[in-house]
Amino acid sequence: MPVVEARGLTAGYLGENPVFSGLSFSLREGELLLLTGPTGAGKSTLLLGLAGAMPRLLPGYVEGSLAVAGLDPRVEGLARMSRVLGLLLQDPEAQTVMFKVYEEVYFPLENLLYPPSEIPRRAREALRLVGMEDAWSRDVDTLSTGMKQRLALAAVLAPRPRLLLLDEPTAHIDPASSARLYRVVGEEKGRGASAIVVEHRVEYVEDFADRVAFLSARGLAEAPSIDELARRVGVERLLQSGVWVPPRLLE
Repeated sequence: MPVVEARGLTAGYLGENPVFSGLSFSLREGELLLLTGPTGAGKSTLLLGLAGAMPRLLPGYVEGSLAVAGLDPRVEGLARMSRVLGLLLQDPEAQTVMFKVYEEVYFPLENLLYPPSEIPRRAREALRLVGMEDAWSRDVDTLSTGMKQRLALAAVLAPRPRLLLLDEPTAHIDPASSARLYRVVGEEKGRGASAIVVEHRVEYVEDFADRVAFLSARGLAEAPSIDELARRVGVERLLQSGVWVPPRLLE
C-alpha cells in the first residue's frame, strides 16, 4: 500500500474557489517527492490537507479519494495523523511553543504518550541528528532563525514518523543550515521514511528526490528529475514561478 494515495483531490477554503482540483498522485515507502510551483498554486494547502489540518482545524474542504498511511486525514485530524507523519512549517517561529530546547523536543513525544523513560533518549537522538545536542538546555528565544528551524525539525523527527511533510523549510535560513537540514532529511529517507518537500531552492534537495512535481493551475506535472521536468514544463515557466533551475539547463 502506498504511503500516500490521492485520486481526484480538490481543496479550498470556505467561501472561495478551489485552490486546486483533480489532483492524483501516490507516494511509496522511502520515496521523496519534491513539489514546486508558483506561489498560490496550493502547495501548502496540499500538505495541510495530507496532515489532517483541513477541515478539522482550518475552515476549508478536501474532496476526493485520500489515504495517508492507510488513514483518511479528514476523519482522523491532525492530532491522530501526528502518529504517522511530521509536518514542518516554513516559519519556525510559528512552530516552536516551549521555552527550553529540550522541552520543545519532549513536547510531541509527551503528546504521543511515549514512555517517560524513553523520551530523553529520543530527544537527545533527534537533537544529535540536527547538530544541536549541545543546545539541550538553551532558551529557545536565544536561538537564531536557522537553529530554530533545526529545532523544529528535531521535534518533528523525534517520534520517527513514516512520512515527512516539509513546507519550504529553508525559506528563512542560510545556505549552510539549509544543506545540513537536507542531509538529515536524506538520512531519514535512507532509513525508510517517505517525504513530500515543498521547495523553490531545488539545488538543496534534487539529489535526494525520486520524483519532481510542478503544481499550477493546469494541474500536477511530474517527472523523474528536475531536468526532465524542465523539458516537460519549460525552463521559462519554472523561472517565472520562482523555481531554481540548474545552470546546466540555462546554457
